[in-house]
Amino acid sequence: MWKKIKFFLIISAIFFTTCCSPDKNTLKLATTTSVENCGLLETILPCFEEKYKIKVVYIANGTGQAIRIAKDGNIDLLFVHDKEAEEKFILEGYGEKRFPIMKNYFMIVGPEGYDKIKGKEALEIANFILENHLLFVSRGDESGTHIRELDLWKRIGKKPEKENYFETGSSMIASLRVASEKKGFCLTDSATFLSHRKELNLVCYSAKEEFLENVYSIVTLNKKRFKKVDSDAVNKFLHFLMEGEGKDLILKYGLSKYSEPLFFPI
Repeated sequence: MWKKIKFFLIISAIFFTTCCSPDKNTLKLATTTSVENCGLLETILPCFEEKYKIKVVYIANGTGQAIRIAKDGNIDLLFVHDKEAEEKFILEGYGEKRFPIMKNYFMIVGPEGYDKIKGKEALEIANFILENHLLFVSRGDESGTHIRELDLWKRIGKKPEKENYFETGSSMIASLRVASEKKGFCLTDSATFLSHRKELNLVCYSAKEEFLENVYSIVTLNKKRFKKVDSDAVNKFLHFLMEGEGKDLILKYGLSKYSEPLFFPI
């Protein structure tokens, strides 16, 4: 019940902010918690707003929730990371086009002490977790990360038993904190983990592999279906991220602090 109330309040806040602002030049964005949790939005949005004099109002949820918001026509564009859901959104007539913007990797993280699985592939680590009845913390929120986690269990052919599986129904950083407190394993995007690892009692176990590649894309809305979409603002934001200063900001983000970028422009 509380989730539905919270969702309504967030949507109401977006409309209030947009409608009551004297500046009509506003871009409404639905995105994922991972790009917010790691601080990327705080870096790129002020630069975009200053350059184009366009205010960005955003809501950060799991990809599934963001897509539901988009289907109601309450935003101008999506910035999410679930290719299958994005393509379905377009095929159903809600979206117009998908633009891959950047990528990083998913990681399987967990408490220290399991050196034998360090650097192994995701399937081997997941099997180890199952066979040893270890706790796994899931977002359980239909986010891009949750969908990839479900795909992992699907490939193995089984999931953790109920007593060893804890769903938070919350954001990436909240789920990582639960995993840290409960000494459990968790699938996370690398940006959120790297930017918060000092506060977590977790280490990364998985290696980079194709299955764990995590692509973030902009999905534009179907202008014929949603007449209120600000096409000019959308095009400027796309140019900013794909060819302008935003692309450079993405490449440099995290480099000085973590010795590696948290995202790689595509």
